[in-house]
Amino acid sequence: MIPGIERNFRPGTSLAFLDDTRLGLIICKDLDFPDLVRQYGRAGAAALLAPAWDFGVDAWLHSRMAVTRGVENGLTVARTAREGWLTVSDNRGRILTEHHTDRTTMTTVTATLPREGSTTLYTTLGDWAAWASAGLLLIALGALTRTKRSAEVMRTGGQR
Repeated sequence: MIPGIERNFRPGTSLAFLDDTRLGLIICKDLDFPDLVRQYGRAGAAALLAPAWDFGVDAWLHSRMAVTRGVENGLTVARTAREGWLTVSDNRGRILTEHHTDRTTMTTVTATLPREGSTTLYTTLGDWAAWASAGLLLIALGALTRTKRSAEVMRTGGQR
């Protein structure tokens, strides 16, 4: 929650779905947290509806963060932003429709949302690939450091 601006709101404690549909409700910055979106994917969401409020310079970045989360979890994401980008993307990251919003006019787009999502490997297994990549990088750096030390010892005959 943004201190001061959102002091009248309470954060939720569970996933929220629109009535008896597979349309999940997620708010603004929540799309920046992979695990929360992954929970929607695991719960069977087909699409996420995401009201947001951008601040000009972060508008495009946050719209694309939503697209990324959708691809990771096989979800369509319909994100509307005050002073940002109203963006609907499918579960493959294709932008279905997009329009810039501001305070002066009302902006509307139309898109058909799916009735079912698609489970991805990322939804099922989580961040294992990122952690495995980080581990392999550390192993490679350790091996490189060891190789440089060995080469230095051989070159100098063990003397400094």
